[in-house]
Amino acid sequence: SSASIVDTHVQTSRSKGTSIASTLIVGGTKISFICMQLKDKEQLVPRKSSTIAASKKATLDQKNATAEDFLNVAGKDPSLLSHHIFVFGDLNYRVSPPSNTRGVQITSEEEQYIARNMLTKRDWVSISESDELVKAMKNNDALSAFTTPFCKFYPTYRMQRAAGYKYDYSSMPSYADRILFRSNQVDRKRLEAIVYEPIPQFSTSLHKPMRGLFFLPDRKIHFDPNNEPKAIIITFTHLKAKKLRIKEDILHSDINPYLQFCCDARCVKMSKSSKDRTETAYTTDRPTWPTQIIRYKIDLSSSKRHGDEIKDTLLHIRC
Repeated sequence: SSASIVDTHVQTSRSKGTSIASTLIVGGTKISFICMQLKDKEQLVPRKSSTIAASKKATLDQKNATAEDFLNVAGKDPSLLSHHIFVFGDLNYRVSPPSNTRGVQITSEEEQYIARNMLTKRDWVSISESDELVKAMKNNDALSAFTTPFCKFYPTYRMQRAAGYKYDYSSMPSYADRILFRSNQVDRKRLEAIVYEPIPQFSTSLHKPMRGLFFLPDRKIHFDPNNEPKAIIITFTHLKAKKLRIKEDILHSDINPYLQFCCDARCVKMSKSSKDRTETAYTTDRPTWPTQIIRYKIDLSSSKRHGDEIKDTLLHIRC
């Protein structure tokens, strides 16, 4: 497929950082890349115990606001214009352990002890729980529409300029360097990270750069002419529904919902082991069917080749 780069923009601020955004078009699919470097002004704040917590919060609030600002490229949101968006770079979010058991902000010496202990144990879960970026995304403070893989590796900052993981413990070891991704609603759950890891051999910076390999699905149906499949199986599991009727009607009558599947295409048939509907759920407007499986088989041998008949086929789900 042909590829072209369009709409490259640079945003820079002496106090906030820098971002470079560009869009790549490959065979009709638009992929936006936004590289960010967010500044961290915490080091400029006096390191008195009474001001540490306040300064960290102010720094984090500024970082969250800047990240959201940098997502608007030339006044436009790339997620409205592109099929897939990647955000990456030195986002400068830190690992910030909670206060100690006395409710007092921990000292830098305590931070070093906690860091060495977690790294020795390779306790990635505890490190993630103290990750500012994870918290910001979870609390909808910044980049909440994006996904970032779980970090099962040593933090990428702050390093000594040497190969391997040799830390400068003057700053809490953190996952400052990240890759985040987002897709439009159609393909969102199909985009996945295959490789997500730092490069420990890199030795000329305080950071270890990140690399990622992502599975990016084709938006069209293609079959290998030399190895065409005979059938495609479509499976529906973990079914659920909600808001089946307005709140004003919730007390007036019972509601016993079920889901029914229907497809008129001749090449799409219900699997012999499946039914065309779920079991009935009684007296609920938020039904779930956690164990029921609905399975369809698309018989390619009876359809036109290369998905000509399949691409316009609709599968209806009635409730």
